[in-house]
Amino acid sequence: MLIQLHPSKATIEVAVPSDETSVIGTNKTAKDIQSGIQINGDKVTGTSNHIVGITGAGGDGNYLVIELPQAKDVENKVTCSFEGGSSITLSTTDYQYLIKLNEKKPITITISGKVSATRTLDISGVTLS
Repeated sequence: MLIQLHPSKATIEVAVPSDETSVIGTNKTAKDIQSGIQINGDKVTGTSNHIVGITGAGGDGNYLVIELPQAKDVENKVTCSFEGGSSITLSTTDYQYLIKLNEKKPITITISGKVSATRTLDISGVTLS
């Protein structure tokens, strides 16, 4: 008889793009937008650069770029929401997410479908330059 003491939980993968990655929907690379971004557990640290000329994502300001590999799977629906903000559904082709940092409030990511999970990222350790 097999007894499972600790049921496995689905996790949401969150990655930081390489510096040279072109950011979808902008004429910028990841290194233009951020530097030294690291995700350790649910804590995000590093620097977000003030960017000018981004039109579709909310205009000039500080941004964070993350990648959500599970958004590529057509069986998963991925949403990102911000404390005090609205939820935005990502398509299966937009596995990158450009987040405008008006305030350093937590980011909640939810996946439902083949995999169901929720993860909250603490971005209070991100420096706005």
